[in-house]
Amino acid sequence: MRVGMVAGARDAPAHLTAFRKFNARVQAGELRTRYLDYVHIAARMAMLFGSMLACVLHPAAGFKTHMFGAALLGIFWQQSMFIGHDAGHTSITFDRKKDAMIGWVVGNLFNGVGIAWWMATHNVHHCACNSLECDPDIQHMPVFAVSNKYFNSVYSLYHHRQMTYCRLAKLFVRVQHYTFYPIMAVARINLYAQTLIHLIKAKHVRNRGVEFLTLGMFATWLGAVIHALPVGHRVPFFFLSHAVAGIIHIQICLSHFSMNVFEGRPENDEWVKMQLGGTMDISCPAWLDWFHGGLQFQTEHHLCPRLPRHKLRKFRDDVVKPYAKANGLELKSIGFWQANAEIVRTLKQAARESRLAPHFHAAMHL
Repeated sequence: MRVGMVAGARDAPAHLTAFRKFNARVQAGELRTRYLDYVHIAARMAMLFGSMLACVLHPAAGFKTHMFGAALLGIFWQQSMFIGHDAGHTSITFDRKKDAMIGWVVGNLFNGVGIAWWMATHNVHHCACNSLECDPDIQHMPVFAVSNKYFNSVYSLYHHRQMTYCRLAKLFVRVQHYTFYPIMAVARINLYAQTLIHLIKAKHVRNRGVEFLTLGMFATWLGAVIHALPVGHRVPFFFLSHAVAGIIHIQICLSHFSMNVFEGRPENDEWVKMQLGGTMDISCPAWLDWFHGGLQFQTEHHLCPRLPRHKLRKFRDDVVKPYAKANGLELKSIGFWQANAEIVRTLKQAARESRLAPHFHAAMHL
């Protein structure tokens, strides 16, 4: 996204100067992948996918075995999406064409989620994290409102439309703290739809034909797997696999939904503070890093998006924590279950405020 250096710019604040220095060091010497990590990840993915096929195709398999296979497929999707995330950031081979091919295989072919759509939304999310008007990752009206600011029918600069706080939105938002997890269980289906909408409507899509081809291959193999099941097992298999895969949708929300929401376009000098204010880390032991796939170091990832995920823990301890302390910046990190509780509280608070009369709601924030 970098175009060049701005000539004649005013002096940057100390925290931004320090950020630019350590970011330059990262760009110069840390953008190298430890490929053995991906060998281990690929082995896990092959084991999960192969075990799922064995559960489905074994002639003596019954309902419980088929549902176990559905759970394995859900875990495969949840884990493999992390590889797609890495590829989308060009942080595996650091070659745009090679990582795009990885994205087509992992994202499109095996997950049914278009890498072109993902990059279109995710790049904006990184540029304007938790921006009320710009960030598509928190613009979920009419289903969710992470802030009462959305009750004013905000215009989305990403979707180019008014997100109207209509009667349907009021109905959903009032119960959003109850519907959050059930919706996460089927959220993957929305990604299929968003992928197709993007490919059909977007004016510029690189290799649109490859996107459609790989998505068609995904639909073919998934349809064949489901068709191999007895008729009564097909619908439960479909929804259980998608519900288990929904874990990643929860993980994505954990680091942002309960954090600050910003209005307006961020100023250049405030970009670092915006990233820190809109993200938080998920505390976990090193042996559990596989489960989170790098998303547990969301703050570090947002500061240096192309840094390989296996380097994020050391980067946090050796660089980001000292940097934040020296510059008086706050880093937030809480456990997985506490983060879930914060999301529910955030959604519940917005739901409660949605029931208040507009003038009373405004008075609460004077």
